[in-house]
Amino acid sequence: MVETVTARDFRKDLIIEAARLYYVEGLSQQDVGKRLNMARSNVSKLLKSAREQGIVEIRIVEPSTSMAQLEFGLKERFDLRDVHVVMTERTYDKTLVSVGKQAAHQLEDQLSPGMRIAISWGTSLFQMVEHVQNLTTGGVSVVQLHGGIGAHNLEIDGWELARRLSRKLGASIHIVHAPLIVRSEELRDLLVIDKNVAESMELAAHADIAFLGIGTPDPRYSALVRAGYITDEQSDELNRNGAEGMICGYFFDIDGTPIDSVLNRRVVGVDLEKLKTIPKRVAVAAGERKAMALLGAIRGGYVNGLVVDESAARHLLQASG
Repeated sequence: MVETVTARDFRKDLIIEAARLYYVEGLSQQDVGKRLNMARSNVSKLLKSAREQGIVEIRIVEPSTSMAQLEFGLKERFDLRDVHVVMTERTYDKTLVSVGKQAAHQLEDQLSPGMRIAISWGTSLFQMVEHVQNLTTGGVSVVQLHGGIGAHNLEIDGWELARRLSRKLGASIHIVHAPLIVRSEELRDLLVIDKNVAESMELAAHADIAFLGIGTPDPRYSALVRAGYITDEQSDELNRNGAEGMICGYFFDIDGTPIDSVLNRRVVGVDLEKLKTIPKRVAVAAGERKAMALLGAIRGGYVNGLVVDESAARHLLQASG
């Protein structure tokens, strides 16, 4: 005789663990079963019990309404010009795609003849450029805000992003022919007065709109660490000095104040004060890991528009008190 297993036979902690694996981590029922060493049918019973006992509450929220509320909240809290929030997907990579698509739509909607577009670098901006449609609008130009980070991250590098975006828009292009961070302050001072470099950065400073990636000093997520521009030790030092975010290669604290660091003095890029003169400065970012960096960028006045996901938006509002 086969004994029938019911939900009452399971311990509450097992029910909670099954619910966590399925609803929070996004595992399939089959994978949950493998993790808990039980049949899929029993996993289904556990999840049903979790709902019946109120351990899990399922609510259907109208996405557009929820996103609109977050957009309104961010605009009101930070006095931002333009905010767009997309749903957070099950994985970070999928969320990046959604954020990038939304940023691409914003660029396309605002595109006008003679517009000058300045662009930074990063994975979110890679997805934006990836999803911009092939459009031709007369007199448009694309200009890089700073030097490149090199071949280690070619797809997300400002050089490559500017080049691909200009091709899609049939636009002219202006490149900063220098690395993002150079080996000494003296070299940086020489490069920024070079005719070609100075001209490109001046054009960028007078752009109509800038799309900006937001970085973090956390070595687990730092593209600059992966590219070899800064070491884990330098990243740790930035954290100890209060760095919360990075924009155009410059590190800043939670209030947007640039960190007093030799790294900041070796950046070949548009000065942060000049960045503020660009009328529209849109930060494109995903995930709660970027919330503190976004807060510093907003408080510092470096951005006045956002394209983010729900997770980043909620954590940004929470971080601001």
